[in-house]
Amino acid sequence: MPRFDYDLVRPNDGSRVASGHITFNGSLGYARDAWTDAIIEVAGDLIDPVYLVIAALDAEYPRELHNGPAEFVVTANRLGTSSLTVRVAATQDQEQALLTTMVLVQVDSVTRASTPFTAEQRTALETLLE
Repeated sequence: MPRFDYDLVRPNDGSRVASGHITFNGSLGYARDAWTDAIIEVAGDLIDPVYLVIAALDAEYPRELHNGPAEFVVTANRLGTSSLTVRVAATQDQEQALLTTMVLVQVDSVTRASTPFTAEQRTALETLLE
């Protein structure tokens, strides 16, 4: 189960909100960083995360995310022919703050059509399965 610590920062997006609240798009960006880092950690050069596209997304926010340290844990609960369902859970201040489930589909770099994982890719991705 790969774990990553990030220091969350709200970008200067011109908002009048000065609370340090991490917006939904900011939090999903950190979740994307976590699953990308996890894929690189387990698969190395076997999979380029650029060619994994999000086909489905579910996000829950049990509490607000804000500026500061947070831990992101990445697991997978399903490995299909060309898809991987990943769960990214973020904890901040010892409380769960974000839980996302995403279906990632591997696409061909030229045709952009879904493409099956190779046997080597599958072996690497299986290490993420719960």
